[in-house]
Amino acid sequence: MSLFRGRTDVYARRWGKDGRSGYGPAYDFNWDEFIVHKRRGGSMKDFKNKKLVPLTKEVVKKHLIGQHVVGLYPIFPNNASYFIAADFDGENWLKDSGSFLQHTKKSGSRRILNAHVWEMVVMSGFSLLNLIHVIRPNSACPHAKNRRIGVF
Repeated sequence: MSLFRGRTDVYARRWGKDGRSGYGPAYDFNWDEFIVHKRRGGSMKDFKNKKLVPLTKEVVKKHLIGQHVVGLYPIFPNNASYFIAADFDGENWLKDSGSFLQHTKKSGSRRILNAHVWEMVVMSGFSLLNLIHVIRPNSACPHAKNRRIGVF
C-alpha cells in the first residue's frame, strides 16, 4: 500500500448504472434509509447518515483479485501528494508519453522531487491498452508542485 500512497481514511468505489459509470467515495450506510431519503428528492451528496469507508489491506486485496474496482484519493488534507500518475492512451499515446518523459527529464523535475519514474505497460491479452508513467517522490510534495510537473 506504500507504492501508491494515498489517503487511507477514504477510497473511491467504481459504480455503473444505465450504461454510465464512474467513481465516488465509498460510504457505509443503511440502504433502506437512503431509499426513503432519495424518494423525498434527496441524493447521496446531501444524505447525512453515511460514513466514509477507509482504505484497508482487505479492500486492496479484493481489488487485486478482481472482486471490485477501487481508486485512490492521492491528495492529502494538507494538500500534499506522494505520486503522480499520467495515463496515456488513444492514437498518440506513444508520442505523448515520450514528450512527458522528456519534459520531466529536461525540466529537472525528477531531481527536484527526488523522484523515480517507472514505465509500465498495461496489457490485456496481447493488445497494448496504454502506457502509464508514475512519478513517486520519496517524500510528500505540495500537490501544486506535482501538478505543475504533470502539465506539460
